[in-house]
Amino acid sequence: MLPTMRFWRWLKRRVSTFDYFWDYIEAAYGHFNDIFWGVAVTGVIFAIPFGIYAVVSQFKQPPSWLNWLAVISAVLLAGYYVWRADHVRLIRRLSISRVIPQTWRDARGECIAYYLEVLNESEGDTVCKITAAFNAIEPPVQNLGWLPVLLWQKHDNPIPGIPHIPAREFHLNPRGIKHIDFVSSWQGHNHFTVHQIAVPNIHVPIAQGFNYRLQVVITAENMPSISQWFEVWMNEEDILQCKMERR
Repeated sequence: MLPTMRFWRWLKRRVSTFDYFWDYIEAAYGHFNDIFWGVAVTGVIFAIPFGIYAVVSQFKQPPSWLNWLAVISAVLLAGYYVWRADHVRLIRRLSISRVIPQTWRDARGECIAYYLEVLNESEGDTVCKITAAFNAIEPPVQNLGWLPVLLWQKHDNPIPGIPHIPAREFHLNPRGIKHIDFVSSWQGHNHFTVHQIAVPNIHVPIAQGFNYRLQVVITAENMPSISQWFEVWMNEEDILQCKMERR
């Protein structure tokens, strides 16, 4: 192959690598604050040696290597924030994103239940063998010394006449969610139920003005576990309340 043809093929391959250039520009524009921060930090850091050099040298022009070092550092740090934004999107990470209330009425009256939303925050990786467990309660409750116990997965309902084994694990595709049944109670009742798969029901006594803290632990294959505490209490109308504690 002639050298000229090899050159043009090489040049064509190099030019084709600009196919995502506008995506890069959009990412840079979308993270302008991060880029500005990177440039600003570099400017502050290098302002000190520039100032010292100016005083020592009686305000002579600094050497070119110092100027280039400042420019390269600014570009490197600004580029890091653009790269970091995309990198974070792909990290395998789970979270309990929110607590969702659900209300209905039956023969026993007004009922409210709360379920948890487990989110796979990654946009590029599936997380496998996930479990959600009721791990601890404060203050301690009698006959709950056998915790932890797995929580019930929403819509994992038995079919009449068919033996049912509750699901223990699940997987989540990128940005996938899974709802986990957590606690429920009827208005005016003096207890709430924790929905788990070990025994038919766990009834925890509760009175108005009394708060419990419940800990839920999420585990998955080849990932560190995460834990989250929740506050559970009855309001002035004897309606069960549940919310996530801030970390």
